[in-house]
Amino acid sequence: MVETKYLPNGVRLVSEQIPHVRSVSLGLWIDAGSRQERADENGMAHFIEHMLFKGTSERSAADIAGYFDRIGGEMEAFTAKDTTCLQATVLDEHAEQTAEVFADMFFHSRFDPEDVEKERNVILEEISMVEDTPDDIIHDMLWQASYGSHPLARPILGTRPVLREITRERLLDFFHDHYTPERIVISAAGNVSGELLACLERLFAGWGHGRRAANREERAVFVPGREVKHRETEQAHLCLGFPGVSRFHDHYFAEVLWNNLLGGSMSSRLFQEVREDRGLAYSIFSSFEAFERTGFHTIYSAAAPERVEELLETIDGLFERLSAGNIKETEIENHRSQLKSAFVLGLESSAARMARNARNEMLFGRHPGIDETLDRLSRVQLEHVEERGRAMMQTPPSASLIQPNGHLPELLKKNSSNFSVSIEE
Repeated sequence: MVETKYLPNGVRLVSEQIPHVRSVSLGLWIDAGSRQERADENGMAHFIEHMLFKGTSERSAADIAGYFDRIGGEMEAFTAKDTTCLQATVLDEHAEQTAEVFADMFFHSRFDPEDVEKERNVILEEISMVEDTPDDIIHDMLWQASYGSHPLARPILGTRPVLREITRERLLDFFHDHYTPERIVISAAGNVSGELLACLERLFAGWGHGRRAANREERAVFVPGREVKHRETEQAHLCLGFPGVSRFHDHYFAEVLWNNLLGGSMSSRLFQEVREDRGLAYSIFSSFEAFERTGFHTIYSAAAPERVEELLETIDGLFERLSAGNIKETEIENHRSQLKSAFVLGLESSAARMARNARNEMLFGRHPGIDETLDRLSRVQLEHVEERGRAMMQTPPSASLIQPNGHLPELLKKNSSNFSVSIEE
C-alpha cells in the first residue's frame, strides 16, 4: 500500500512497504527540469544536478562518492524535460544515513566557484560526447524540429554559448526559484521503517517556502519542421516525430498500445517489415513520451545512406495500410498481453516502485493501483487504437536526419514548415 504524508511546508513524503526485501530505494524528485528554463537558462537544471555532487559544507565530493561505494549502494541522478531526480538503492540498514546524505547534498551544496568552472567543462565534454554519437544527437535534433522556440525544443544538457555565460549566482537563483518545497516529492519503497520516515520528516519538514518562480510555461505547439546535418557517417540516422496525447487524456492507454504495435517490440509492424522482411536496417523502433499537457511519438532508424529513400517509402507504405484498417484483433490482444506483463514485471524491484510512486504523486496527486492500470489497458478496444493511429499518421511529421551526402529524400521535402541544414566537414 502506498502512503503519502504532506509536510506543513508542502513537501510530499511517499512510501511503500514491500514485504520480504532487504533493500530500500530512496528518491528525491523535483518537479522541475529543462522545461522550466528560459532560452538564456538552457542547461541550468542539468548543471545544478551535477553541482549537487561536488561537495557540501560537511562532505567533499570524494566523501559522497566514497559513502555509496563503501555501503555497496546504487546511486544515480538524472535531469529530464519535466523533472530532476537523485535516487539510490541501499540495504535497509543504510537507509537513514543515505537520507541524511541526500539532505546534505540538497540543502548544503557549496556551489564552489572553482567547482562550477570544472563542472562547466565536464558538461561541455558531455555535449561533445552526445554530438559524437549520432543515435543520441538525432533525438535532440528532432525535438528542435518539432517545437520551435518552446522549452521542449531545447536540449536538456544546454548549448555551449549559453553554458559559457552561466554564473554561480544565476545557478543559485534558478535553484532557489524552482527547487521549492511544494515541488519536492520524497519517495521511499522497500523495507521502509518508521525510523526512516521519521528521519525524512525531521530532515525536510523545517525547510522554508523559498521564492517560487511564477509559472511561465507556454503551451507547446507541434510544428512539422526539419533538422538535417551532413556528416561523414557510415549510416544515415533518421527520426520522425508526431504529436501525441497527454498523460491525462482519456485515450492515453490506446496510444501506448498503438506505439507498441507500431514499433515498440520485436513483433511490431515496423520491426517486422523494415528489418525482418526487407533487411533495411538493424535499428528500428518507435517510442511514446507523455507529459502533463502534451505527448510525443518518435520513430527512429539507421540505414545505409543510399537506402534512406527506400526506408521512408517503406514507412509511408506501412502507414497507408494501417490507415486502411488492417490491424487484427489478435494483434491487439498480443500487444496488450505484452504490455501488461512488462508493467507487472517492471514493478518487482524497489527502485521501479519508488519511481512509479513519485511520478504518480507529481502528476496525479494519487496512486492508481496495479489492477486499475491493468484494467485501463484491458478496456482499450481495436477501434480506439485505430483512431489514435490514424490521428498520428494523418499529421505531417517533423524529421531529423544525419547523413554523409547532400541529397534530401523527397518524402522529407513534403509538408514541412521550416528547414535547418548544417554541413559538418
